[in-house]
Amino acid sequence: MYLLHSFIVGAIGKIIDDIEDLDIKINPIIIDTLKSITISSYTLISYNDFAFAIISLFISLFTYGIDTTFWKSFVALSLFLSIQSYITNTYIYYPFVIFFIIIGIIVSNIEDRMFKEEKSYKKLYSRFIGLIGLCIIYLSPILSYLELWFGNIIFLEKIIMICIGGLFVSIISQVIQLNYSH
Repeated sequence: MYLLHSFIVGAIGKIIDDIEDLDIKINPIIIDTLKSITISSYTLISYNDFAFAIISLFISLFTYGIDTTFWKSFVALSLFLSIQSYITNTYIYYPFVIFFIIIGIIVSNIEDRMFKEEKSYKKLYSRFIGLIGLCIIYLSPILSYLELWFGNIIFLEKIIMICIGGLFVSIISQVIQLNYSH
């Protein structure tokens, strides 16, 4: 179930981001409902998962694209869930978690700075390549090997599924924007 909630966080999070970035006029009840679903799903996948919550906290703190009140609220939520889940923490290989904190911050900041425009074919192609790459990683034995070496990597599966959800919606959004901008 955590994979479904992770996909929902990525997909609906990207829908919210596009609505805000593109200044799409939509019923406020729909926007609030989407935000509530995102926060609820995020809470469900973060609950009792210290590695995921702490990675989310650092990405929320140090990512260039966290630019609205809604996205900034994830700092407080991630902090709370990090503290809560630290208490119930099972064994985690901390250097592995720190590595993914650093990778998450770097990738998020590079992506936000590389594509300042809201729509472009370069952005569409990069999202498509990213989606294919993440699907290959998710479906290949790479995650099984990582689990053998480092133990619990459910947090990594959640991060990959959030990215897949976000990239999937982003590709659809890019195609729509590029087709209707002419």
